[in-house]
Amino acid sequence: MAHKNLATLALHADNDVPQESDVAPPIHLSTVPFPKYHRKRRNSRTCTLIRGPTLTYASGLAAVNAYLLFLKPKRVAIGSGYYGSRQVVELYQQLTGFQVIGLDDLDALREGDVVHLETPVNPTGEASSISMEVWLGLLSLRTLELRVQRQSENATELVRWIDECLQSETDNVVKQTVAAIRHASPQNEDMHWLCQQMPNGVGPVFAL
Repeated sequence: MAHKNLATLALHADNDVPQESDVAPPIHLSTVPFPKYHRKRRNSRTCTLIRGPTLTYASGLAAVNAYLLFLKPKRVAIGSGYYGSRQVVELYQQLTGFQVIGLDDLDALREGDVVHLETPVNPTGEASSISMEVWLGLLSLRTLELRVQRQSENATELVRWIDECLQSETDNVVKQTVAAIRHASPQNEDMHWLCQQMPNGVGPVFAL
């Protein structure tokens, strides 16, 4: 299926994985399942989409903890983003004493160090120039393209309207209640790489 587009891969990449006729994997009430990895269906899609091996964790914080324990970095470069991720990094720092640096100090990194970067940033919605993609769960993958594009279009239009109100010379209710708005779409000077990184829209998350 390598020649198919992303929308097709997101929908059908797990067709060859043994499964029942359920649209989404069923929930079983047994508390003692066989000891095996249970996310093969989802990873068959993500592996196809990013053309590389993947693992799925129950939460983003579990994934952060896993890479810290497995990679054992001496330094982690981390900027703004989901606060829980930074708390996990800082907790691990207290246990091991490794160094936490900012994303503006990447010259200090050495072999084996880790860069922890979010784009778009949660919760402000600003974007950074990296060639990575984050995908939602198995069932969500089937409608990913439609949902993300529609959410991005709506958010971008709303951001544009609010920004125009803020830039207006006349007084209005938006200027009276909103101090600033943050989103990737007003990053006009970065559009050359933003359009390449996110050709179907710059994301639905923004901050007021």
